[in-house]
Amino acid sequence: MFHMLSSFNIKAGIPIDDVVIAMQEFTDHLLNLDLITSADPIGRRDRDTILDTDDAREHEYFHIMHFRNKAQSESAVQFILSRQQPEASIHIGVYSKLEDMVFTCWQDCPES
Repeated sequence: MFHMLSSFNIKAGIPIDDVVIAMQEFTDHLLNLDLITSADPIGRRDRDTILDTDDAREHEYFHIMHFRNKAQSESAVQFILSRQQPEASIHIGVYSKLEDMVFTCWQDCPES
């Protein structure tokens, strides 16, 4: 599988509940179009543990999307970049609420 971690902060004055609703609408739409296989709920970073050693980033929230493979992820990106409706509005509905976004992708290693 191929995965994308989105780390981000929420713009001032925007309630987390609004972001959760917008993200759910976005991921449900991508699921219905078979452009992702699943997505995890939005998570909030917990720095109050010795396990969090990332001092370089100040992101408070994260979200992970899962894809069958890299090709499916690239199809999702191309579809979003096409700016078709309603996808453009749904994507902007999430994107406009966030700031400081960083995306990290990885692929599962083959089993031995």
